[in-house]
Amino acid sequence: MSEKGKKIAWKDIGINKLLIMLAAGVLLIILSVVDFSDDLGAKKSETEQNNTLQKQQMSEDVFVTESDYEKLLEKRLKSVLELVKNVGKAEVMITVKASGERIALVEKGYTGSTSMETDSQGGSRDTKEETSSEVVIYEKSNDGSMVPYVVKEKMPEIEGVVVIAEGGGNLLTANNIIEAVMALFDVPIHKIKVLEMKLSS
Repeated sequence: MSEKGKKIAWKDIGINKLLIMLAAGVLLIILSVVDFSDDLGAKKSETEQNNTLQKQQMSEDVFVTESDYEKLLEKRLKSVLELVKNVGKAEVMITVKASGERIALVEKGYTGSTSMETDSQGGSRDTKEETSSEVVIYEKSNDGSMVPYVVKEKMPEIEGVVVIAEGGGNLLTANNIIEAVMALFDVPIHKIKVLEMKLSS
């Protein structure tokens, strides 16, 4: 038999070489199946999307108008009061002061220096100079404009609450409504008015 036609036996190759060849083959298969760049890109894209959603949510929460704030409170108070016994159907009106207060993130800086001055008599004195500065931190909004980075917002103070309820004519029910409003909004009693709803014709 010629050298070309001679079969190669496994024992001629050696077990160590076979294991190395097998490991290399498995590694090549794994690398061809898994695309690490796409996976990393997907994770990065997901992270950026989450950050964008958080910024959008923050912007929506921070820049609520007074009118929207009033409507939100009215809706929530109405739904709560209508669950109370003997209140029945209710309508709520809430007014707030003109505006709330938004507190932006401020970077504070401080510099100080000391110098020695000598007068004509040979005396000396130390002179201290102190300078402080405040810089408002800005961030890019959804439309690309730069807006102050708000870290805290005080919503407008409630000016008055009017509740018109089917059970508003009952003294006990009206008192329960007043106490509920005072507990929820910390509004003084003279700024709360409960009225009886007229019967529909």
